[in-house]
Amino acid sequence: MLFLADEGKQDYSIGCFAKLENEQENNEMTISGPLLVVTIITIAIGVLNCFFGYWWFRVGLVICGLLIGAVIGALVALFFAPKLIIVLMLVFGIGLALLFGFLKKVGLFVLCFFTGSGIVAIPVFSTYLMEPLARAATTALSGGSDLFPSLNLTSPLIISILIGLAVAIIAVIFEKPVVIIISAIHGGVLIAGAVAGIFNFNDMTKTIFTIVLAVVGVLVQSGIFGVFKKRH
Repeated sequence: MLFLADEGKQDYSIGCFAKLENEQENNEMTISGPLLVVTIITIAIGVLNCFFGYWWFRVGLVICGLLIGAVIGALVALFFAPKLIIVLMLVFGIGLALLFGFLKKVGLFVLCFFTGSGIVAIPVFSTYLMEPLARAATTALSGGSDLFPSLNLTSPLIISILIGLAVAIIAVIFEKPVVIIISAIHGGVLIAGAVAGIFNFNDMTKTIFTIVLAVVGVLVQSGIFGVFKKRH
C-alpha cells in the first residue's frame, strides 16, 4: 500500500512538472496561426518604417491619401448621395492618393496637420468637456433638466487648429528630419509591440526596446540619406 501511495505521488509530481513545462513553453510564444502571420507582417512594416522610413515615405503618403479620401468620400455620400457611396469613395480615395503621391509636401502638410490637431484635440476637448458634462449629469440625476449644457468649443477648436498648423509647417520646412524621426519612432513602436506580443515582454522592457529601436532607426536613416548634413 505504501509503495502504491509513493508511486501515485511520483506520478502526480511528474504530471505537475510536465504541466509547468508546457506553461513555460506557452509563455515563451503565445501567438500562432493567423495571428503569427499578422505579427510577421507588422514587424516587416515596422522594419521598413524604422530603418527605411524616408524611402518608404512616399508610398505611405499614397496609402494614407487613399484611406483619407475614401473616408471623405463615404461622408460626402452619406450626407448627399448614399447610393453612390462606393463611387465617391473610389473617386475621393484615388484623387487624394494621386495628389499626395505627386505633391509630397501637400500630403505631408495635410497628414501632419491632422496628426497634430488630433493629438492635441483629445486632451484639450477632454479638459473642456469633462467637467461640464459631469456637472450636467449630476444635475440630471438630482432631478434637474440641464442634461445637455451649452458648451463653448471655440477655444479648444482654435487651439487644435493652431497646433496642427504649427506641426504641419514645421514638418514641411524640416521635411527629412521630421519624417525620419517620426518614421523611426513609429517603426520602433510596431516592432516592439509585435515582438512583445510573441515573447510576453513587460511594459518596461517593451518601452526600452522601442526607444533603442527608434534611436538606431534615426541613426541608420541619417547615415544613409545624410539628412542632418544637407537639407533640401
